[in-house]
Amino acid sequence: MDLKDSVKKVIGGLIREYYKWDQAEKEAKKQKQPLNKQIKEIMKEEEIRDILIGEIKATYIEKRVQATDAEKLLQRLKDLGATDCIKTVEVVNEEALEDAIYNGKISPAMLEDCFSVKVVPTLTVKKASKKEIERFNKLRGEE
Repeated sequence: MDLKDSVKKVIGGLIREYYKWDQAEKEAKKQKQPLNKQIKEIMKEEEIRDILIGEIKATYIEKRVQATDAEKLLQRLKDLGATDCIKTVEVVNEEALEDAIYNGKISPAMLEDCFSVKVVPTLTVKKASKKEIERFNKLRGEE
């Protein structure tokens, strides 16, 4: 089926425009990535949590992301005789585990190696609000 010339012209323009922006986005990501890494490295090394550059505020935090080794946790609960914390399908009963930890039946230290924690450095760069600028300058004594 042949496209009408008018439809082909419109869609052709849209596709070319989309492609141009897609390529620009890919190039921007390539340029942005090393800057992001360098800023995070400096902010971490200098222990800078947030900084205001003109109207641009940058915040650096390290998010802790925890993952559970379910197989290891199940075996540990069995070894500890805490089978009431395990459901029949051998999925950790998190509510019972929380109760067991809360009531002192199991200490978090006994399960420590059943969880992994990953530190994910994040950088947020955005235009600061007037309130943020005022508060930031007040904290820095730059009123």
